[in-house]
Amino acid sequence: MGSSGQKCTATRRIIAVGDAYDDLVPELVARVEQLVVGDGLAPESQIGPLVSARAAKEVTAAIDQALSEGAELLGSAPLPTSGAAFVAPTLLAGTPALTISREEVFGPVTVVLRARDLDEAIDLANATSFGLTAAVFTCDERAARRCIRDLDAGLIKVNAPNTGSELHAPFGGLKDSSFPAPREQNAATSADFFTWSKIAYSRTGTPRSEA
Repeated sequence: MGSSGQKCTATRRIIAVGDAYDDLVPELVARVEQLVVGDGLAPESQIGPLVSARAAKEVTAAIDQALSEGAELLGSAPLPTSGAAFVAPTLLAGTPALTISREEVFGPVTVVLRARDLDEAIDLANATSFGLTAAVFTCDERAARRCIRDLDAGLIKVNAPNTGSELHAPFGGLKDSSFPAPREQNAATSADFFTWSKIAYSRTGTPRSEA
């Protein structure tokens, strides 16, 4: 939802495994519904307008399409009384068949998907033509390493959010997310050009093994 969802690294899909879905969704709904939408220069605002009224219409149309395809509206934040470029931060629940589950939407909207197990979660994560960033939150080190190995993304973060690139590392994605274009932020070494995937761990949330 940060930057009104207008980041190529924004979290478009949240995939929760097993019982984690039932624990996570109420927390997400509460957070989304408490977001303060308003003038981006106002100190109390957490979510500002989109870049234009046209962009807002496109995001609203994507949300409406998702609902028409069977998505469930889990929660949204209240909008200010005026402003054509505002879109309510929106949390949806759905399936991989939704258009919004496969395509990028540059606005404050996220869809939550349920996975039976880690295998299905990885399959769902990879079931898109895009592969810029992915974030894995787990306390199971084996699960983290499995995701690092199998997720199709140019930057994989463990216990850290999607947004916020690693400034010391070349930045770019896989599949239709800029691949095979040159990496951004490259240094002068050829190794930077041929290392397609990067892994970043949170300093405060490094995975531990449950074994």
